[in-house]
Amino acid sequence: MQKAKKIISILFIALLIIAGIFLIVSYKGQKQVIDDRKDETEVNIAIVEELESSFNEGVHDKDNKNAKKIDFLKFSQEFLKRLNEKYNTDKIVAYLDTGKEGIQEIVAYNSNSDFYDRRNINGDYDFSGTVFLYKENEGLDDPYLNLFGHSMKDKTRLGKLLDYQTDLDLIKNAKLYTEFGIYEYKLTHIVEVNSNWYDKYPTWEKEGFLDFIEDSKEEEIFQKELSPLNEEAKYMLLNTCFDDLGNEKLIAVYELIEIYKN
Repeated sequence: MQKAKKIISILFIALLIIAGIFLIVSYKGQKQVIDDRKDETEVNIAIVEELESSFNEGVHDKDNKNAKKIDFLKFSQEFLKRLNEKYNTDKIVAYLDTGKEGIQEIVAYNSNSDFYDRRNINGDYDFSGTVFLYKENEGLDDPYLNLFGHSMKDKTRLGKLLDYQTDLDLIKNAKLYTEFGIYEYKLTHIVEVNSNWYDKYPTWEKEGFLDFIEDSKEEEIFQKELSPLNEEAKYMLLNTCFDDLGNEKLIAVYELIEIYKN
C-alpha cells in the first residue's frame, strides 16, 4: 500500500513538472509571437514614416510658389512596392491602418482565400494568419470590399475590433493604402453575427450587403450604429474569425468617404 502511494505521489509530481514546463513553453511562445508582431508593425510604420519624410519635403513651404503637392497615388503605390520588397513577395495588395494603437496590418490576396488563414505573407505556417482580401472581390476598386482576419488575443490582426466597447476611437477611422490611392473610411456599424446566419449573405455584392444590413436591424444584432446606411456609398467590411466556440464573429462596416489620389 505504501509503495502504491509513493508511486502515485511520484506520478503526481511528474505531472506537475510537465504541466509547469508546458505553461512556460506556452508563455514563451506567446510572448515570441507578440514580439514578432510588434517588430512587424514597427517595420511597416518605419517604411511609412520614411516615405512621408521624402514626400512631404517642400510641401509646407508657404513662401515657395512652386511648392509641390503630395502625390497620394504615387505615395500609396510606392508604399506597397516597398512592403512587397521588404517581405520578398508580390502578394501584398493593400495596407490597413486605423491609426496609432489601432489596426496596422498588411493585406494579402490569393485566389484561394483560405490560403492565408494560417499562413504568413510568405506562405509559411503562422497561427495568426494574414489579413486578406476575399476571393469574391475582383479587386480593391470593388464597391463592397471584404477583408478577413483572425481576432487574436494578443490584439494583432483584427483583434482590436473586439475592444470596440472600450476603445472605439482606435477603430473609428481607417485608411486603406492601395494601387488606386489612399482610401479613407469611417466606421458605421458593428455587428456580432452567428456564422451560419451570416454565411448566406454575399456581402461583396450590393444586394447581399444591403440585405445583411437590413436583416441585422430586424434581428436586433447591431452592437453599434454610428451612421445610417448610404445606399450610394462604397463600403469595406472587416470580418473577424469565429469565437472559441466556433459560432460568433464580429463584422465592422466602414463607409468610404474619400479617395486620395493627388
